[in-house]
Amino acid sequence: MKRLLLIALLFSGIFSSAQISFKPGFFIENSGSRVDCIIKDTGSAQTPDLFKYKLNESGDILTVNSSDIIEIEVFNRFKYLKRTVDLDRSKTTSNISSLDENSQPNFNKENLLLKVLVEGAVSLYKYQEGAILKYFIQIGDGKINQLIYKRYKVKNEVGTNNEFKKQLFEALQCETIESRKFKNINYYKSDLSDLIIDYHECKKLSYIDYVNMGDKGYFRFNLKSGITFSKLSAIGPSSAFEFNFDNETSLRIGAELEYISSINNYKWAVFIEPTYQQYVTESEVNIRPDSRFPDFAKATADYRSIEIPIGLRHYLYLNDSSKLFIDGGYVIDMVLQQDVEVEVIQTDIVLQSKGNLFFGFGYKYQDKYSLAFRINTPRTATQESSSWKSDYSTTSIIFGYTIF
Repeated sequence: MKRLLLIALLFSGIFSSAQISFKPGFFIENSGSRVDCIIKDTGSAQTPDLFKYKLNESGDILTVNSSDIIEIEVFNRFKYLKRTVDLDRSKTTSNISSLDENSQPNFNKENLLLKVLVEGAVSLYKYQEGAILKYFIQIGDGKINQLIYKRYKVKNEVGTNNEFKKQLFEALQCETIESRKFKNINYYKSDLSDLIIDYHECKKLSYIDYVNMGDKGYFRFNLKSGITFSKLSAIGPSSAFEFNFDNETSLRIGAELEYISSINNYKWAVFIEPTYQQYVTESEVNIRPDSRFPDFAKATADYRSIEIPIGLRHYLYLNDSSKLFIDGGYVIDMVLQQDVEVEVIQTDIVLQSKGNLFFGFGYKYQDKYSLAFRINTPRTATQESSSWKSDYSTTSIIFGYTIF
């Protein structure tokens, strides 16, 4: 009962501490009226369709649609501006079935809410809607132009129009910016914003960097489920009693609270991931493996626990929609069920698991869906005072879904 209470408190703590906060800001309606308020900061990569806000801390939660505003800002966090621009709606994807055969953009005028990334003599904007990801540049008060990057179909391959490199080269000439920077630049938020910031610093011009604005990081709450492949082995007081239980496949389910730090452009995170796991098996084991005459006995194991991995994660960005990650840490194990029985052996095998290390890697798409592979180092699963010694090892495939 005490364990269950602790688990309940742990999960309730996760939900309460992971609530996304409302932060001071304002928005301007289409009529020109300004509304000062506190706005919910979701940290979404996508351009929002609506925003939630409150007029004060104790007020009701209200919503405003992006179509009803011309500007919205959360101080020291983000800013959006409504502008009419020429937009090419081609998708930024490697999925060849989603591409057309035209290497040139197909522009149409649209009234869009653009996210401000850098604001200054040269401003950088972003618009993201599903697999459509576009960046825009504005020189002074001039026209806002899309930076042209288009993937297109060439037979059974993907071609790329990288005209944005030429656009940047023509707009951002300065003596300290080497030409190879334009040649090697990628159509990533970090690459584009870094280049434009370099230009302002080269020209000694003032600017506002919304990408790396002094944010202290943010929380993500992720649901986790998957498949675990487990193995349990035991050695008795003598080598006469040595056996391996069957490998078993079981479901795992849990939740993860992740804190993504602003360090190194939000590439580092710490997390805690309480997860229910079980290993239940029944098999025939040879209790005399050294004998010429095998002696088989029925063996059962029922091992259930709440694992609490605590770890560090590093993200490796492929583009604004996709990223890889590697992680590692330590697992605290809270045993719920610990029965191991072997017929004809009178001594109980008592499980009292210790912690272990884990290592993993994975892929995350659109800051929403993830797939990971994780390896746990073998953990000792019996008491130090026991004459039995056992090892429990697992590997897992983990699916994740980000709630917020």
